[in-house]
Amino acid sequence: MEDSKTSDKLSEFLESGVYRLEDSNAVFIDPVRVLNRSYTRFRVSPSAYYSRSFDSKHAGQEARVSSNFRKRKRKEKKPQPLNDRERAADQRHQEVRPFLLKAHESLVRATELLEVVSNLKENLGPSTSSPGAEQSLVELGRVWQAPLYEITLNFHPNDNAREDGGAPTIQYCEQRAFPVFNNLVVNETSEDVEAELLNSRYILPPESSFYMSDLGQIHNLIPAESDCGFNLIVIDPPWENGSARQKQRYSTLPNRYFLSLPVKQICHTDGALVALWVTNREKLRGFVEKELFPAWGVKYVATFFWLKVKADGSLISDLDLFHHRPYECLLLGLVHGKDTDSKQLSSTKPMLPDNQIMLSIPGDYSRKPPIADISELNLPKACEISFPNGKNDLMNFEVTIEPDEGYYTGGRFVFSFHVPIIYPHEAPKVKCETKIYHPNIDLEGNVCLNILREDWKPVLNINTVIYGLSHLFTQPNYEDPLNHEAADVLRDDPELFQSNVRKAIHGRQWVGTDYFPGCN
Repeated sequence: MEDSKTSDKLSEFLESGVYRLEDSNAVFIDPVRVLNRSYTRFRVSPSAYYSRSFDSKHAGQEARVSSNFRKRKRKEKKPQPLNDRERAADQRHQEVRPFLLKAHESLVRATELLEVVSNLKENLGPSTSSPGAEQSLVELGRVWQAPLYEITLNFHPNDNAREDGGAPTIQYCEQRAFPVFNNLVVNETSEDVEAELLNSRYILPPESSFYMSDLGQIHNLIPAESDCGFNLIVIDPPWENGSARQKQRYSTLPNRYFLSLPVKQICHTDGALVALWVTNREKLRGFVEKELFPAWGVKYVATFFWLKVKADGSLISDLDLFHHRPYECLLLGLVHGKDTDSKQLSSTKPMLPDNQIMLSIPGDYSRKPPIADISELNLPKACEISFPNGKNDLMNFEVTIEPDEGYYTGGRFVFSFHVPIIYPHEAPKVKCETKIYHPNIDLEGNVCLNILREDWKPVLNINTVIYGLSHLFTQPNYEDPLNHEAADVLRDDPELFQSNVRKAIHGRQWVGTDYFPGCN
């Protein structure tokens, strides 16, 4: 049974690129598989994405360089006492260290996953040829000719197979040219679109857009109507970084430049979730918490961590190496919507889990793993998700919750989810398929959860709902009942309520006038 469960998880990983590790609040991510779910015709090349981690030639060069450094005679430095900032940084590290260790231990135990991970480059198909020197769009945007540069989008009909059974031919039906800088370039179609700029080719995923500019032009992203703003904003700033500057990998900016980003103005009228990548420098963390988030109108709620591993599952560096920790931080915060009061915002905070860990093999320098879909799959420990109609029907699925604390410990409760077409602007439809004795769930399976009704906002997601359902099992609420009889018993006689819950879970028993078949 356990082997079957493991194989099912591995099969799901091969399809989705996400593997939830056992006994930890962590997931392993293969960014290539996650990204390729967004494309219809083209594929991200694993050999290109993982070139830094799997390229033996590159690794050999690094080893030789490292060896040369070791040959130099250097005076051994005496350990210096930590200053105030360093002590604060070390304290943050010590607080998250147990979560990181547990996540890594869970990865090491997942031997079936590691076998696949060690061959990620081969498992995802043949390598594509190297595209050669890549055009620096940052440098291109600085020259005086920048406003004149155009990007050409090649829109085409569906590929048509040849009558002789040969490879399909692609006929471009239309080419459109757009200014590439300080202009919103949009692919509104449901297909990948190939784009050309100065003899280089790029791919735009379906229903996507991009806007390239410097900070002085970013105000052009502010929508005319706030209900056209963004529900999720992911920001990866080029922070001041001595290593990046020394290696000349990318240009950096003074941290205070980012105070001018119009984050609140580009948010949706119902609010937004802001995800900000930061380094482990205490000076930067203090700047974000005390100045940047307040300037943006962002209320901090949680931190996720990206733990970087090698192809064999080992960490890319020692976990306790002070100035080169093998992890980075993703700070999550909420921006108030126009109609959101502080009570609603505070009620959302417990549903955003803290100290979640993402593990992956890093790609090129500073390239972060995709996170937009990860929050949807990051379920509480006692929850599982399944697709009874198959993975082709992602709009209908089931979530099984097995509480490990509280009145409902030992029960197994199944909820059906239907995601409407206009999600996230409308809440998912949720019903409890298990007959349950609960003040907030009636005998027909209707669920009383505020975020499924008047408190739903597009900034919330499926994960938030699942955490809300899990919360109902640990803290049933008699003040907002659907099953009034159960609510009255919980309020007046908690011991009788617990007895009734146990009868309903064990089953084949009557509770009052209602028969329960059991759910353990």
